[in-house]
Amino acid sequence: MKTPVFHFRKRCSPAKSRARIDLASAVFRQGSECAFSLVEICVALGVVSFAFIGIFGLLLQGMNVFGTSINTSIQSQIVQHVIDDAQQTDFDNLVSQGTQQRYFDNEGEDLGSSPAPNSIYSVRVTPTPTLVPGSNSPSVNLLTVTIQIVHDPAHLNDPFARSPSIPGAETRTVFIARNSTNENK
Repeated sequence: MKTPVFHFRKRCSPAKSRARIDLASAVFRQGSECAFSLVEICVALGVVSFAFIGIFGLLLQGMNVFGTSINTSIQSQIVQHVIDDAQQTDFDNLVSQGTQQRYFDNEGEDLGSSPAPNSIYSVRVTPTPTLVPGSNSPSVNLLTVTIQIVHDPAHLNDPFARSPSIPGAETRTVFIARNSTNENK
């Protein structure tokens, strides 16, 4: 049995070359005169590397979309947390608290009302009385709570001043009703 030999210099006729198109058998033949030339190998490597450039570009785009989806998911989790807190707070206390600013980390954990070094998201909660259609005065039993959330890893002094121009800034609005209908003020 002969050992496979890698042929570079010998060229076979076009008829033999077409007959033996398989890459593995064309490059490593036992006793054959056909082989790929160095130019053919370089062209094949060029085509493969061009394809890899496109694949890497798609990989980078996929990573950007992945990061955006994680950011959106965490922001939704934070908004749900803030809404739950607002619903559990006594209605009169919610009205009297006014605008609050809170901070959250990269996992959506509440860090309180003072900025921490690991805070990534800034949240502003603003309760305002709701004007019911057909009425001239705001309702005493319904509040509009506006939640602004900004992805703020740079810890800007007032990230909400620039929030429309910051990518990933969100504003959500919910209505919070008085829990007990027996209280009429």
